[in-house]
Amino acid sequence: MNFILIGLLIILIAIMLGIKNGFYKNAKRTLEWKNIILILILIIPSVALDILFSQFIQFHHLGRMDNQIAIDSVMASLLWFGKILGVALLAPILEESIFRASIYKIFSNNKIAFVFSSLLFTFMHSGYSWVFLIYLPMSLAVTFIYHRRRILTDSIVFHSFFNLLITFVNFLMVN
Repeated sequence: MNFILIGLLIILIAIMLGIKNGFYKNAKRTLEWKNIILILILIIPSVALDILFSQFIQFHHLGRMDNQIAIDSVMASLLWFGKILGVALLAPILEESIFRASIYKIFSNNKIAFVFSSLLFTFMHSGYSWVFLIYLPMSLAVTFIYHRRRILTDSIVFHSFFNLLITFVNFLMVN
C-alpha cells in the first residue's frame, strides 16, 4: 500500500512539473488515429526484438539482466494494482519526463538530443553489457515517437503499452 501511495504522489509531482515546463501542452494530439497507429506499429517490432535479444543473451550467458531482476523483486511484493501502476504509469511518466522532454531541452541540436536520450536511457537500464541490445530497440522507438512531434504523452503512451506487453509476455513465458 505504501508503494501505491508513494507512486501516486510521484506521478502527481511529475505531472505537475511537466505541466509547469509545458511538456503536456499538446497532449490531446496523442489520441489522433494516425499517431496511435504509428505507436502500435512500432511496438510490435520493439517487443519482438526485446524478446529475441533477451532469449539470445540468456541462452548464451552473455550477461545478467540486473535491471529486470530488480524490477521483478519489487513487483513480486506488489498486488496486481501496484504492478500496473508501476509498469504502466510510474516508470513511463518519470522516465519519459527525464529521458525525452528534459534532455531535449538541454540540447539545441536535435540529432545530438536524439542520440544522447536514446543511449542514456539504454545505459541506465542495462549498464555496459550485452543487455544493452535488449533495451536499445525500445529506446530508439520511444525516442523517435517523442522526436517527431515533441509531445511527451506520445512517448508515455508508447512506453506504457510496451511495458504492459513485455510484462504480459514475461508472465506467459513463466506460467
